[in-house]
Amino acid sequence: MSIPQIASLSIDVDPVECYYEIYGINKNLDGDDPLYLKAIPRCLAILKKHNIKATFFITARSFNQSTKQIIKNIREEGH
Repeated sequence: MSIPQIASLSIDVDPVECYYEIYGINKNLDGDDPLYLKAIPRCLAILKKHNIKATFFITARSFNQSTKQIIKNIREEGH
């Protein structure tokens, strides 16, 4: 008898600007957030490869035209 693997995975997605604010760095991003350009697509690929579903917590300030597609991809992949 095999034991099912059960776990809960949550991923907090804060824009890079939030980290700048936390550490007192006075820098505004010009253009798209690298988190959405690189990190999330890589994370989605790993989750897909291992057939893992996760819950993504995304701040409202992250919602804009440049993040629209990646957020849609997260939803479409069943997270």
